[in-house]
Amino acid sequence: MQPSRVTSAADLVSPRMACSSIGANRGSPLLVFESAAVVLKARRGSGSRPYKLNARVWPATQTFFLNNHMAIERKGAPDSRRAGSRRDHEAFVDRLVRRQTWMDGLAEGTQGLIGGAYKALGRPGQALKNAMHGTTIPAAGDFALAIGIAAGLLAALTGSTDFHDTYGHERRLALTHGAVMSVVVVAEITSFAIRIAAPPTSHIAAVDLATGAWLLALAGAYVGGHLTFALGTAVNRNAFAEGPAHFVKVGSSDDFPEAKKVRTDAGGLPALIVRKDGVLHAIGAVCSHAGGPLEEGTLDGDVVTCPWHSSRFCIDDGHVTGGPATFSQPPLLVRERNGAVEVRLAHPLH
Repeated sequence: MQPSRVTSAADLVSPRMACSSIGANRGSPLLVFESAAVVLKARRGSGSRPYKLNARVWPATQTFFLNNHMAIERKGAPDSRRAGSRRDHEAFVDRLVRRQTWMDGLAEGTQGLIGGAYKALGRPGQALKNAMHGTTIPAAGDFALAIGIAAGLLAALTGSTDFHDTYGHERRLALTHGAVMSVVVVAEITSFAIRIAAPPTSHIAAVDLATGAWLLALAGAYVGGHLTFALGTAVNRNAFAEGPAHFVKVGSSDDFPEAKKVRTDAGGLPALIVRKDGVLHAIGAVCSHAGGPLEEGTLDGDVVTCPWHSSRFCIDDGHVTGGPATFSQPPLLVRERNGAVEVRLAHPLH
């Protein structure tokens, strides 16, 4: 098919006419201009939407590609590569995928399943489809920011509670971490408010503010990680403890009178042994929260309270009954034989 010839900008007055020409001649060069001046006029001409030239220019043939469908060629330029030039310079990924015709059937089947699922749900399905398109919900970035703010507020609440039980250098680092992350939350809330209430022209500023808050959050996260990995804040103090897998002797029966909290060594594991109603109970003696000595705490029934931060543990099986501890104590089995008291771990710790 011969390309249409355009001799003046007047031939491109109607973009609709040009589009119809493209549809009729897709896949081959369409328009040949008499001069480069006409090309400039076509780009600058008035109309509903003037065409824009692709940035690629092929000097060998003087061919310009327009909207990936239209080739504009100077008069008199050689046309030996005209038909294949667009395909020759097509991106590798496009050439590769274009050959995979089998994918069309798979794609159509997948589209049918997705569309059928929404259709089967009726009106709720259409509402869900609108939400997934983003038609009836805020922009994805705004929505994600709102979720981040909610999570940040909850993190601030839990973090401030943990901060209450810190001291010394640990407390100063925790305060630094909390201050940085508080600034992050305030910046995110401000960004979200700008997105919702300010004119659309302020959206870029809101995005920049949220991006800065994210970068600041990285610094705050580093301090928080240092608290955990370097100082052991909120780390189970019994995480690396070792204890006896078989019964080992820890003393005689007379060493453990009624209701007395006794600390002893059980094969390298500090153990708290308490006799209650004549029965011996044993758990790890180092508080899992911050390493407090449980033998110095108070005993109320079958619950021992740590003297440092008031974490509470059951002496029967070591499970935590009150914070700030979140990890239970290692439980031990106890037996008395011939006046000797022996203990072993109730289960492996690792």
